[in-house]
Amino acid sequence: MEAVHARLRAQGRESITFDPANLVPQYAEYLDAELTVPLDEFARDYSMVGLAEHPPIANPEAVSIVHALTEREIPVIAITNTARRGSTWKEYLRGVVHLDFQHVIASCDSGVAKPNPAIFREAARRLGLASHEILHVGDRWELDVEGALGAGFGAALYSGLWHRYPEGLYPPTEPNLTGQSSVPCFQSLEDLLKRDFRA
Repeated sequence: MEAVHARLRAQGRESITFDPANLVPQYAEYLDAELTVPLDEFARDYSMVGLAEHPPIANPEAVSIVHALTEREIPVIAITNTARRGSTWKEYLRGVVHLDFQHVIASCDSGVAKPNPAIFREAARRLGLASHEILHVGDRWELDVEGALGAGFGAALYSGLWHRYPEGLYPPTEPNLTGQSSVPCFQSLEDLLKRDFRA
């Protein structure tokens, strides 16, 4: 897999921007192998690999805020850089975590990854809203804040989990960027409910 991913990077692409149905044949070609099951079935299974064995841990704060926003009839969409399909994430989150996002947009579905504004514009299209009517909340300045602002969204930076991240995961300058006056930074997602973001 790493050899195929390295080849894609050399072409200026990332594996997380390929749907499994387009990525799996590249693995097979590299291995000079033939698929023994239909590609659609294999791609679906590939998208689900590891979820049952190593389920991601949901941030309880995120679960709470999504429920609160949904109860207020505020639509919530998740945008994620991943090779796992958005439909797989949506089904998993609904069934296991009891989170029902209106949509989950994965980079492998859209062909681009954050911070590319196109993945944010896809969220606006699905919501049927103008970009300036949407607030994007994320934990990465260069992916979430810059990407959202580049698409004309409002942006907020969530720092509540930074203390849990492995050292070196994010650029060391990122926490220093929270002094940007035009972009609010929250340590608690609950604070989102207390602020009026309307211009």
